[in-house]
Amino acid sequence: MPKTAPDKEKIKRIKALLKKHPEGIWVREIAKKLSLDKSLVSRYINKYMKNEIRDVYKIKKPFRVIKLK
Repeated sequence: MPKTAPDKEKIKRIKALLKKHPEGIWVREIAKKLSLDKSLVSRYINKYMKNEIRDVYKIKKPFRVIKLK
């Protein structure tokens, strides 16, 4: 299966939402607010935005809260 390039518009939308929540926001909530799949949001954060975000706390995968650095 060929790798596809990330959707830069989706990354931009994720960053914009993170800016609106400086206290942090759940990955699940990001997906819900942007009408995206939770696994896609998580993959984009982990793979393409890892240097721009930090975990507020991480108990288990469904409870990950992140914010911009």
